[in-house]
Amino acid sequence: MENDGVKFVAVEHLNEDAFSEFGDVIGNTHKKYYFEFEGEILHMNYTYRDHRSFTFDNMEKHFGKQGFIAVDWNPWVLVVAKSTSDGLPDIGNFRAFVVEPGKMVVLKDEVWHVHDRFPLAHHSTNMIIFCSKQLEQPGKTTRINLKEQYGISGELTFSSINKK
Repeated sequence: MENDGVKFVAVEHLNEDAFSEFGDVIGNTHKKYYFEFEGEILHMNYTYRDHRSFTFDNMEKHFGKQGFIAVDWNPWVLVVAKSTSDGLPDIGNFRAFVVEPGKMVVLKDEVWHVHDRFPLAHHSTNMIIFCSKQLEQPGKTTRINLKEQYGISGELTFSSINKK
């Protein structure tokens, strides 16, 4: 749904089937996950995301995998989109998922995602972001400003999910 330059994105519960086109969900079941880094160094960044408004203007994609693990018990929201044939985000099909405590997500190559993560509780969420160090090299990440490119901003809606 879009209204006056705002693209509303309904937040949904994360599950393996719903997320499979964007990446993998790990947690609550025993599942091994392997990365093929071909001799590259694993880059892990311990960071936090402050609670903030549920709006966004920027997206990015990486030419390689990237994963997110929350290290506290605050659920958070991840916004993703597939690429169109011209490599831009498919703005007609944004998806937003609540990542519950105990879950980890690993994005497939070239999946667009909002750089911000959105904690649901009114405090920050601590997390580890990991990827191949090669993603820091020029040309391995593409960023886009949705306002500049399409004249829209994104806003999360929680009509079918209770906010905490």
